[in-house]
Amino acid sequence: MSLLEIENLSLSVRNVRILRKVSLKVGEAEIAGVVGESGAGKSMLGKAVLGVLPGDVSALSGEIRLHGENLLKLASRQRRMILKRSLSLIPQDPMTALNPCRTIGSQVGEVLSLTGRRSLRADVTRWLDAVRIPFAARVAKSYPHELSGGMRQRALIAAAFASRPKLVIADEPTTALDVTVQKDVLVLIRDLQRETGVGLLFITHDLCVVAKICGSVTVMHGGRVIEQAPCENIIRQPGHAYTAALLKTAPRHDRFGGGLEPVPESLVESMIAEAESFDD
Repeated sequence: MSLLEIENLSLSVRNVRILRKVSLKVGEAEIAGVVGESGAGKSMLGKAVLGVLPGDVSALSGEIRLHGENLLKLASRQRRMILKRSLSLIPQDPMTALNPCRTIGSQVGEVLSLTGRRSLRADVTRWLDAVRIPFAARVAKSYPHELSGGMRQRALIAAAFASRPKLVIADEPTTALDVTVQKDVLVLIRDLQRETGVGLLFITHDLCVVAKICGSVTVMHGGRVIEQAPCENIIRQPGHAYTAALLKTAPRHDRFGGGLEPVPESLVESMIAEAESFDD
């Protein structure tokens, strides 16, 4: 049985379809990627799993099963209890995700206390050490504005893994970081995932990031799944023209000469028409 199974999930906002019969799986101890352009529905998919959809979004159909239990059928209180024990999030923007009025240590400690364990200063320091923050005891007493973006993201990663979840959802966790910092953060997430054995749903718009960290990939466009395959297959031999076009928009060390190629307008237009017909 998969850790997370999403089957034929459709969402709408005021009768406008934003997810179209999306299905994907995340296995135990697997890193599964979801990739696509802005507006493809990636982050909304993650919010649906976490149960934090905006108030004007409604689920039309489908199931979200965690360890075989359909979360969409549960009462809100029961669902919150399951999600608190089993899921955590690495958010997209480390510059705004932390409370500016509280220390880093208190915020990581709060996550530990929510799991039913006592929040000891040593535990907080140990997790800050685990995400390779230098002078962890000092940083625990610091406020977010005193840290760089990369250090803030490391603190958020510590908070996500400290709760010992079954599944971590990483929503574009490197988008707001410098390229030189991105690599270190990706290696850190991959190493912690291997050490803890959690499942990881990695949401990104960057196929280069997917190639470095993910075992399987779901490519999305217009709220629907375009292609699903092991990461190596997607990179070496994409099965859909859109996936191939996305690969051409990304810089690669083994491709010399010529600039990056945008996704052809004709392909985008045809895919929009396909997405609209998909709703019928």
